[in-house]
Amino acid sequence: MNKKIIVFGPSSGSNVFQHFSQSLKTQFAAIGVTAVTLDLQAQDFQQRLLSLIQEAPLAVLSFAGIGGMFNIDGKNFWELSKVPFISIFGDSPAYYFDLHFMGSNWQSGLYGFPEHAELRKCLPLSHGFVGRIETPFMLPPLIEKPVDIEKKLSGKLVFPKTGNSSVKLRNDLRAALPKAVFAVWGSVADVIDTHLNTVTHGSICTLVDEHIPALSLEGRFLAKVKLLLIALLDDYARRLESEMVADVLMDYPAIVCGSRWEHLNSVNRTGAYIPVSDYAYTDELIAASLAVVHASPNTSHGIHDRQIRAIAHGTACLSNRQVLVSEGYNLADDIIYDFARDSLRDRIEWILANKEEVVTLGMERAAIYKEKFHISHFYEQIANMAEFIRFANADVRAAAFPDYLAWPPALG
Repeated sequence: MNKKIIVFGPSSGSNVFQHFSQSLKTQFAAIGVTAVTLDLQAQDFQQRLLSLIQEAPLAVLSFAGIGGMFNIDGKNFWELSKVPFISIFGDSPAYYFDLHFMGSNWQSGLYGFPEHAELRKCLPLSHGFVGRIETPFMLPPLIEKPVDIEKKLSGKLVFPKTGNSSVKLRNDLRAALPKAVFAVWGSVADVIDTHLNTVTHGSICTLVDEHIPALSLEGRFLAKVKLLLIALLDDYARRLESEMVADVLMDYPAIVCGSRWEHLNSVNRTGAYIPVSDYAYTDELIAASLAVVHASPNTSHGIHDRQIRAIAHGTACLSNRQVLVSEGYNLADDIIYDFARDSLRDRIEWILANKEEVVTLGMERAAIYKEKFHISHFYEQIANMAEFIRFANADVRAAAFPDYLAWPPALG
């Protein structure tokens, strides 16, 4: 089997996809897998892609569905080329749903969080496969350099997160949405206000179903309205959570790093706000910090890239309470907080009073993760998915199949 994988690394505001693709290239090379990175914005993109396709690669790997709808002469390129196109999704299909839409049976969407995969399965599936990533790959290669313990001991808490105002969102939606639609959004938002600690993506979906009127709407139009409500409510909850975390951190030696935090009150406070979202810059902050502060995107059963990046640099991660399926990152209660100001303050003060223990904890977690998870596990998932895609699209009947088995079945 050809072990060459084409990885799309498109340009983005924070350069995150370029770093993802370069990280995968480095890690794949360590296990004998060749990854060729392509930038969709490059002038020679199409020429290089067509040339690489002639080499029969194992698959094309993308992020956030980018490149999935690539057409030539009005026809889906992946259908024409018969090369598996696999996209990794780190966010809800309620956001930018068109990128989650697979236009060919030669495509697959793999989600980092099971909550997002389950929602995608409930929506119009179109073509291809939908699944989840069982093993998250390490974004930066795992602790390439020794951890600078002294730097971490003198480092600050870091919260690398894009901001936004929950109050502004509510006011904007009140003005923009029809009264009946805003009434549904507002009733669920009120529940979120008082149950922030237990809000998950799945619970938001359930709340929308419970609050939406039982109107006789045609299916796909109801799905459109639900998508809108789920996305706006998920965004609202994330804003509430991150605003609470950022505001508390301003009273401690901490850095809130990211764009759109202009509404954060940082005047005459201990913490600092740096309006930079660049991936490489925040990576340096994480490497030198005492601990990374994390607020999950309303997910509970998966591991977020902030947590993985902390592990990769041997940095402790103060996270909100979650049910993490990834056994390589068993969070101790001393670095878990609930979405309540007193709980977060309590954990921050424990960290500041126990710096040496916290630094040691970060390095120990990294060692556990490195031992249990390996890039080869991630590669196996990609290779297996590519094999499933090829098999499902095969039009040749195996001689060993029993007579009663119609293959390929007439399912489209």
